[in-house]
Amino acid sequence: MLIDTHIHLDARAYFSDWTEVLDRAVRAGVAHVVAPATTLESARRLLEMASQDARVLAAVGVHPHEAGSWRDEQLDELSEMVDRAVAVGEIGLDFHYDFAPPDQQLGCLRAQLGLARERARPVILHCREAEEALYEELSRAQLPAGGVVHCFTGSWDWAERFLDLGYFLGITGMVTFPRLAEVHEVARRIPLDRLLLETDGPYLAPVPFRGKRNEPGYVPLIASKVAELRGIDPEQVALATSASATRLFARP
Repeated sequence: MLIDTHIHLDARAYFSDWTEVLDRAVRAGVAHVVAPATTLESARRLLEMASQDARVLAAVGVHPHEAGSWRDEQLDELSEMVDRAVAVGEIGLDFHYDFAPPDQQLGCLRAQLGLARERARPVILHCREAEEALYEELSRAQLPAGGVVHCFTGSWDWAERFLDLGYFLGITGMVTFPRLAEVHEVARRIPLDRLLLETDGPYLAPVPFRGKRNEPGYVPLIASKVAELRGIDPEQVALATSASATRLFARP
């Protein structure tokens, strides 16, 4: 059984049918989903969903897009929630958009990296046009439980640097898009035991569902494309990625 290691299950797109979405996922061979938060409200909702359905593994954190409203007291609430979560996330840096200035993003990130270090939780990391800065922060943070750079779209050179720090890399349905050579290269070259599969739903649905709502039931399509690029059986991808996800997101 596969694991979708990144889906925004609390997104409006799933409000009316999230349990049915999970039912379809199970029928497709996807046993669990890791659902990262983007705000405190998102974290509270996901923890409630996880309490209702064991297929949901919740993460708590504040997304870099929300860093402009970050306040120190938010860390107190995250600290109260993190013991019920499998990870701290989605956190990170995004220098492509200007939702929050870089210095505010860095302050928000550093506070949450400190929480992950203190509670020995892995981190789920967002990185867009910010590889250098994120790499420096992770190098200093020395997190005992590591984490994953999700929806990785960087170069192989950057992939190697994050791998050298001990991090996993998440591959989405973008690997099925025909012109994304760097994503294809990373999917082909990364050690299989450092690769995680994710939808990033409701976004980035794989071919042939591109442009539609993404679902965890589409993870087998991602696994099949990775297997094709590597010249191996999809079952090998499923077994390796599920074992890695289980290991990374196991609670202490």
